[in-house]
Amino acid sequence: MTEPRPQLFHLLQAEADCPTVLNDPQQIENSAPVTPEQEAHMDLEPLPEQGNLIGFLLIARKAEIELSSGSEVEVAAIMSRFNSLQTKGDATRYITEIMSRVAAAQVKTEKLTQACH
Repeated sequence: MTEPRPQLFHLLQAEADCPTVLNDPQQIENSAPVTPEQEAHMDLEPLPEQGNLIGFLLIARKAEIELSSGSEVEVAAIMSRFNSLQTKGDATRYITEIMSRVAAAQVKTEKLTQACH
């Protein structure tokens, strides 16, 4: 017989700093598209110190390492390249390249799997 789990959270009073109304997603989708000039300007912005973009970069780096031979020399080169990324444009190009390599590796794996069956 399992013992009952202790209650970890107990809300005595509702949070006061929560929004009471959420934005209409339709309004967000209907915002003006980014112009090429705005995109070029955003590409030159420095990388943030934290946030989603940094998370995506770390995932891309992990994927690149997993696609590599794993040798110390190759991993060091990956780390050196990763540490050289300075702008949002650098990040976009890096993530796009790694995503392309991951997709190619998936196709290769699928072909090998089909050949074995």
